[in-house]
Amino acid sequence: MEVLFSRPPEKADDVLIRLARQSGDGDAVVSDDRTVADAARRARCAAIGTADFVAALSGGGDGGDEKDEDEDDADEPKHGNPRRLSKDARAAQRALRRLRRR
Repeated sequence: MEVLFSRPPEKADDVLIRLARQSGDGDAVVSDDRTVADAARRARCAAIGTADFVAALSGGGDGGDEKDEDEDDADEPKHGNPRRLSKDARAAQRALRRLRRR
């Protein structure tokens, strides 16, 4: 693990987004900030929420039981297997499993 600090005028979110773009596929970004998580997904990184990350470090569950906070798409019909997690959620779970093995 490496600790980095942002220097003014750069914000910590900007540093996380830049690192996600540089690292690319297979890495994980831990943040509850939607902008950072979206940028990480665009960079093909797994976006993990802080609660799921802390639970994985403490040996808890993978956090897959929580409902998504956004129910904005409730009026749009859903496609695909309703029991299967989304691609982003599966990537986050894989990253959390790798953390637990260490």
